[in-house]
Amino acid sequence: MIRKFSVLIFALFLLTSCDQLAKEGGEGETVDEQMPEVEVKEYKVVAPPAGCQLPKTVADLDGGLKKIFYQFNKNNQGSLALFGKEMQLGKKEMVVIVDYMQYKDMDCEEDQSRYGVGVRLFLHIEKASRKIDLNNLPQLAANVQLGRASVRYIFQTIGVTGPKINDILPKSNTNTFDVEGYANVIRAVDQVQSLIRDGIDGVNIAPQAIPTN
Repeated sequence: MIRKFSVLIFALFLLTSCDQLAKEGGEGETVDEQMPEVEVKEYKVVAPPAGCQLPKTVADLDGGLKKIFYQFNKNNQGSLALFGKEMQLGKKEMVVIVDYMQYKDMDCEEDQSRYGVGVRLFLHIEKASRKIDLNNLPQLAANVQLGRASVRYIFQTIGVTGPKINDILPKSNTNTFDVEGYANVIRAVDQVQSLIRDGIDGVNIAPQAIPTN
């Protein structure tokens, strides 16, 4: 009950932000032709050498919790394959991936390997104002609510599966990343992270390789 109330309060906060944005720019404002700047990087998954002890449990992932942002446009879209997606992005399309991970960096050789378990959020942005900060998810959701951006999301877990996880995955008919979509995603992230512990019935832990740059 407390968790649901917190999500409701948060959704109301985002709606208030939407009202403020509407007053500042007008709800019917045309989306800028120029898209937000994308921090273009090439990513890689480094396989640790033979003999390097890989993490097998949550206790082994002693790097802590981390929220990691990855940004893509047509110039680095090839790296999306490392995240399980192959897409041909148009000139004005972008993808933002957000990893909410319990992780460990492996320094077995010069190149660092990263393993983790957690949640991965894919955001496919088809239009957006150049003023939007792509790493500011509440702002992005508020702009979608106002019609200033068009964003759809995919939610998946990495290295954590099982019946208890399946029960809390967000469900949506449209997967639109508006105020309601953002609230659903954040609630699910919170619930999944609460189950990322060793020894919970109905939760399977298997750390996976995580891309780095």
